[in-house]
Amino acid sequence: LGNTISAVDRSSDEWKRLETYVKNTQDSVNLKILDIYKVSRHGEEELFAQHHHLDHRKLLFHGSSVAVFPAILSGGIKIMPHSGGRVGRGNYSADMIYKSQGYCGKHGKVGLILLNEVALGKINRIYADDSSLVQAPDGHQAVLACGQIHPDPEKDYVDTTLSPSGHPVIIPQGSKVNQPDAQRSSFIHNEYLVYDATQVHMRYLLRLKWPY
Repeated sequence: LGNTISAVDRSSDEWKRLETYVKNTQDSVNLKILDIYKVSRHGEEELFAQHHHLDHRKLLFHGSSVAVFPAILSGGIKIMPHSGGRVGRGNYSADMIYKSQGYCGKHGKVGLILLNEVALGKINRIYADDSSLVQAPDGHQAVLACGQIHPDPEKDYVDTTLSPSGHPVIIPQGSKVNQPDAQRSSFIHNEYLVYDATQVHMRYLLRLKWPY
């Protein structure tokens, strides 16, 4: 698959942080973490390096079908020309696993989900659907479709070792709370959009078991 893949130790602080992220953002579905793997796709760091000037980084969820993960791991995350959605043609990520798990095509009760470092830079906040977007507005590098609820930002963990670039990466740790400026938003959960796939660097692959 062209990746260096290693298992994360269940007793490590790294595992516990990611487990907290999952537990506090899964909402009503009790997901069980079976395994967490660190992934590093060969050549991806060089592509990601062109965004080293962007300081705002977050570790965000991205779900997809088990069947397409070999292609994702070997070829990277792509933005397909025919793709689209409520916030246009871009790469969608979430800070609540509850949002991303809906895109996971499972094998039986088992599914896969990525946690990616996303170089967000300056974010444009929106509160209503705009399916026409193919890039962030001038002066911005990402779009945030603001959800009515989001992980409590007061509990964020800032990881200074995850990114080889040395940039701090925010890892949400809080339970869901209301987002004060988004109570009339058309979005329930945050959706982060970048329109250049090289702003996304895969960091972890989670193997999860659903209760149904």
